[in-house]
Amino acid sequence: MRSLLGFLLFTAALISLLVFVAGPVVARPLVADLVRSALPFDGTDLVVTVDVDGFDLLGGQVREIRVSGEGLVADDATIGSLDLTARHVGLLSRDVDDLTGSIQDLTIPLEGGGSLTVASIDLSGSTSDVAAMASLVPAGAESLVAAALADAGLAVDGIALTDDGFELELLGQRITVVLAVADGAVVLPSIMGSDTVAILAPADGDPWRITALTTSSSGLKVEASIDVAGYLDGG
Repeated sequence: MRSLLGFLLFTAALISLLVFVAGPVVARPLVADLVRSALPFDGTDLVVTVDVDGFDLLGGQVREIRVSGEGLVADDATIGSLDLTARHVGLLSRDVDDLTGSIQDLTIPLEGGGSLTVASIDLSGSTSDVAAMASLVPAGAESLVAAALADAGLAVDGIALTDDGFELELLGQRITVVLAVADGAVVLPSIMGSDTVAILAPADGDPWRITALTTSSSGLKVEASIDVAGYLDGG
């Protein structure tokens, strides 16, 4: 479901912008202004701080760029709060040695109506390998699976997340299904003779992959690996 790839693509775009706008400039206020103007947020509730050190500049790096804010709106997505820090950003290479941060309460629209809220996304890593951990509360996880099933022509009458998986009411029968990770995607194995349903999957050439997931009655956690360099190179 392409519309549900938003939280990963949005995260990668943010990281890419943090790296990209630092390249051709060295002055702290100018770096901050460029980052602020480049990020796709409506309103002004965004704080950008830049730590520039002369020795780091001689080595071709900006020491740190931090972006934070609350109540942000970007295109069709809303963000409760955001706090991202990129350290040792290469002026020419655009590499980031260390990136950490989180996005809280991200809400994105679903195809066909409704919306999906991701409780949090935690980030860590470097340019070539950023690890992202997305946490969904039960209602969000249920909406995600129900929307994917509806797209596949398998509308469910009821869905509930349990410790054993997702309990579905489908064609008058109650069944329990378990999500899996296959080929870098979250999938729902064949049920009642249907094909495997992709819940969250990269398109060909997308530089990110799902690496693991955990389900319980308290929510769904999805782990992904993002190659930010792939986005910067046009991947």
